[in-house]
Amino acid sequence: MIFNDTGVAGPDKLKKLNNNADSNFSDEDYKMWSDVGNKTTQTSTIETPKEIMEALKEKMWRRSHSLKSVETLENAIKSFEKYLVSRNITYQQSIQNPIEILDGYTSWLDKNHAASTTRTYLNFAKKALKFLGAKIDSEEFKERVTLPKKRPFQDDKVTKDQIRRIILGLNHLGLKTLLMLMKDTQARPTELLGLRVSDINLSYDPPYLNIAAERAKNDLPRELFFTPETKGLLISYIKKKDKQAGDFLYLCSIDPLDEVAVQEEIETVNGTMRTTLRNLLAGHEFADMNEKVRQHGTMQRYKLHIYSFKKFAFTVMADTLGEIAARAIKGDREYVLTYYRKNREERAADYNKVTPKLLCSPTM
Repeated sequence: MIFNDTGVAGPDKLKKLNNNADSNFSDEDYKMWSDVGNKTTQTSTIETPKEIMEALKEKMWRRSHSLKSVETLENAIKSFEKYLVSRNITYQQSIQNPIEILDGYTSWLDKNHAASTTRTYLNFAKKALKFLGAKIDSEEFKERVTLPKKRPFQDDKVTKDQIRRIILGLNHLGLKTLLMLMKDTQARPTELLGLRVSDINLSYDPPYLNIAAERAKNDLPRELFFTPETKGLLISYIKKKDKQAGDFLYLCSIDPLDEVAVQEEIETVNGTMRTTLRNLLAGHEFADMNEKVRQHGTMQRYKLHIYSFKKFAFTVMADTLGEIAARAIKGDREYVLTYYRKNREERAADYNKVTPKLLCSPTM
């Protein structure tokens, strides 16, 4: 471990570790820690000492158990290191003057990133510096580091007609079921991609699925109903793929006890699903659904995307059941705990009020 009693690591701590049998730190490691970021004839890059990076990742994994969060941490640290190189700043200088460095980093990020990305990357850079021993006063940070305002993403929900056109235009049965479940339940793609067949109850009226806590974004399990039209499509998919009760609905040949492998496969399949949908909407017959959104930052985004199906469900549920119920079904932590005090029959009665507005048949 490279943590001290307060969770901070630094050169003195690393020196002590070198006396331990399990430590692999050398004098070169300490030199890299203090000189990192200097442009010399030997190197023009900056690299967080491996042991420190691994410890940061381990802390992130222990807190979130999310590979996506760990990946974001890695990307943020690489971005911060790129900034330090561009300004010829060492980590040691950053630790001695963290707030000024972080404010400069924020300005640098804001040139090419959305406000949400800037805030996320800044937060991870701040955590890294504190982990290395920097003293950062919260009030001084708020006063001196200017954060960009969050800008709402101007996307759209899909309409019933658009849902019909997309589902009829797809040849990918797995993606069809995923999108239909999203427009019925508000579930996120990654929540649904982690489902096993045993998580689905097709005999209850209305049918429902269970999002396990370890798959839910906010670590809270949810029971979500879906419509008869989606039930029929789901049964067809399960039969075609010959899925058994213990199988993952969308993943193949994965040990359910290997959490890292499961999350990696979910991200892979999620990427495939998104690409397949984007490729469909890029066709000339879907030109009206392929409008790009002009926004600050370099990422290309579209008004209609996979989350537009989730937004459709939220709008319908909020209009019918009220925003509190809609946010609870969506999975917002502060609402889930209250709404799910209702029993299954009461929640099913709520969903039956919504069902007619969610149905997109008869043409599908």
